[in-house]
Amino acid sequence: MILVIFGLPGAGKTTLAKAVAERLDWKHINTDIIRNEFIKEKTYSEEEKQKVYDLLFEQAGKWAEKGVVLDGTFYMKELREKIRDKGDVVFIKCTAPEEIVRKRMEDRGLSTESDADFVVYLKIKEVFEEGEGEEVDTTLPLEEQIKKILGILKNVGTL
Repeated sequence: MILVIFGLPGAGKTTLAKAVAERLDWKHINTDIIRNEFIKEKTYSEEEKQKVYDLLFEQAGKWAEKGVVLDGTFYMKELREKIRDKGDVVFIKCTAPEEIVRKRMEDRGLSTESDADFVVYLKIKEVFEEGEGEEVDTTLPLEEQIKKILGILKNVGTL
């Protein structure tokens, strides 16, 4: 089973993905960690982004049977479609009001794996392709977010 937690930078994806992966005892794989691990000089070019997602897809295929939570923007429908080849997939889109995202990014500074700042958020927002998936409001308490996802997974017969 592959759970894809996606959305714009600063939407709360990583906090939620880590918590769900821990609760389910599933593997958590994050695009920012992959980028930091495998890309020495980051350019954020389309070629680089594709390499990061290719590595993510490769790892996801290895963990799909045991359960894996993927954590990234998945800003293009094409990226969301490609992961479907790796197994059963459920998509969860993280959302938060823009003013909350701005505050989160200011507060976190460089304390996370992500290099994204509010300028990056605005750039990705311009090209973000809406699509499938249940939405989770990440301004809700974390436990409520987790319960919503567990309910979704139960409804699709995963749990």
